[in-house]
Amino acid sequence: MWRCGQAWVPVSAALLSVVSGLAVGAVPPSWHWAHDWRLLSAVTAGLVLAAVAVAVVQAHSLGSGEQSGGPTVRVGKIRAATVNISAAAHDVPGAEKRPEPRERKARDQLRQYLGRRDRLRRMDETSALALRVHPAIGLPRPLEPTAALRAEAGSRPGHPRRRFLPRPRRGRPDDAQTLDQDLPAFVGRDRGPEIASWMGGAREVGGFLVLVGDSSVGKTRLLYETAREVLPDFAVLAPDLGDGGLVNSIAEATFPLPKLIVWLDEFQRFLDGRYLTPGSTSITATAVRHLLDAPTPVVVLGAMWREHARKLRATEPDPHTDGQRPLYPGAADILADGHR
Repeated sequence: MWRCGQAWVPVSAALLSVVSGLAVGAVPPSWHWAHDWRLLSAVTAGLVLAAVAVAVVQAHSLGSGEQSGGPTVRVGKIRAATVNISAAAHDVPGAEKRPEPRERKARDQLRQYLGRRDRLRRMDETSALALRVHPAIGLPRPLEPTAALRAEAGSRPGHPRRRFLPRPRRGRPDDAQTLDQDLPAFVGRDRGPEIASWMGGAREVGGFLVLVGDSSVGKTRLLYETAREVLPDFAVLAPDLGDGGLVNSIAEATFPLPKLIVWLDEFQRFLDGRYLTPGSTSITATAVRHLLDAPTPVVVLGAMWREHARKLRATEPDPHTDGQRPLYPGAADILADGHR
């Protein structure tokens, strides 16, 4: 009924306008003032009624179309899609977001660590000296030519005065016969294959390894050579001694990490205890566990003296029980997690 009736609304308004005009025409000519006034009023009323009728019909048509699933439903879908797209734009990866304070702190500390570099170096790009591997003893300077050699070289026409012995080349030697000015010749260790096997597994899932041994037995060099061989494509984070804050901040942040080696030589300098220097920050067990739980493999490598490990694992009587308690709980907790 309504669909039939709604079509007659504009028709009725038009008929009303015609009837009003005829009524005005029936007024006696002598009433000119009434004739003009009534004509104007009738035409105005007819137009207003027609406009109102059209508006009512359109409004009802829109409402009935949404209820009946007609074409106007698409208008509603477009509006909903617009809202969804606008809301999703804030969740697009890489979209500008205001970082949380811990994110800003981690990025600022990492930027300070990198200095002029724009990325972390890979293990196969990192110098042994940058990782605090003990350098080689100083090599003798190249021998200077004797007076006889200089005279002989100067007496030969067409030859420059050069009879120097070859200078040792810096960097990693190409063969075992060439001396390296930076590093002493590497001598393998009995536990080398075991450590290489462990790193091979950690390459896929990450891990935490601390080498404990006496002074100058080659702990750091063994880690360096094995990591270069097994983990050459891993990025390296080697904080300054005592800068556990950098490690903690990166562990607490949520930005993605590359395949990463966290290099903690002289591990005692990163642990809460007697070897932590004033102004330094120790790493926490929570930070280590967060790094090991990262989606990408993170390998934490450390080395320390046996004596340092023993003192950091020391205990004292617990006044609340009859047992013992760690003298340095934070250090003991971390050392208990490390594979040695």
